[in-house]
Amino acid sequence: MPHSDKSPTLSDGPIPIAVGGLGGSGTRVLADVLQRAGVFIGSDLSVALDNLWYAFLFGRRDIFVSDSAETDRLIALFFRQMSDPRPLSAAEIAMLDAVSLERLQHPRKKLDAWSRGFRAHAAQGAPAPNWGWKVPYTYILIERLLEWHPELRYVHMTRHALDMAYSANQKQLITWGPVFLNRDVTKSPADALAFWCAVHRRMERVSERFPDRVHHLDFDRLIRDPEAVLSETMHFLKRPVTANKLAELAARVRLPETVGRHMAGSLSDFRPEDLAYLGEIGHDT
Repeated sequence: MPHSDKSPTLSDGPIPIAVGGLGGSGTRVLADVLQRAGVFIGSDLSVALDNLWYAFLFGRRDIFVSDSAETDRLIALFFRQMSDPRPLSAAEIAMLDAVSLERLQHPRKKLDAWSRGFRAHAAQGAPAPNWGWKVPYTYILIERLLEWHPELRYVHMTRHALDMAYSANQKQLITWGPVFLNRDVTKSPADALAFWCAVHRRMERVSERFPDRVHHLDFDRLIRDPEAVLSETMHFLKRPVTANKLAELAARVRLPETVGRHMAGSLSDFRPEDLAYLGEIGHDT
């Protein structure tokens, strides 16, 4: 059940949207589409359109072992400030100070900048009836977020597993791979595929729990048929758009040069058990 601190205004109006997926899976494309469709995705964004307030509050390994009530309070604060920002209380400021401590992947200087942006929005931001966010590693906390907010909808973007395994973008593997795989990892195609499989297995379980609130968006299908895939996605998100708007949004989807990069590699780079899993789920290798 949602935490009792949940603001009653959160359930009013359009549902909130979350977008995630492994790094390089095309989440930026969908964030751009949502923003152009009138969805507020934050005013402090990275060049990849990641919501930096979410990164500030939840982008840390210890989120897995944080006190349950504390995590609920941070979730409540994030949802409130995204939808209906208001001045922070002394207790809320203390919470922000606590999560501003330097962490492995984020230096203190960056955390302080993110904190200032979050506090400024609390003081000056306007209500946003249509809102959501994109941060690739949202899937780390998505089960908790779906439990907390009964109307949240999540889009999990996937891309060809072997193309992802050869990606240079392996920050998530280094940060979250040891947690998902329960072992040390290296920045290698073999460990990248093992991580892809572990995340996919987890998202299959989450989808079984929340079948009407988790949508898997295949990036490779998106680039082949953008209008059809975006139409399905906007329908899932209950954000209908006109045919003209849909065509405009679909025109922004581009074929990246990295599609098919796995063909230059070899299946011998990967563990047999991971390739077997791809076969089980009908994934082309």
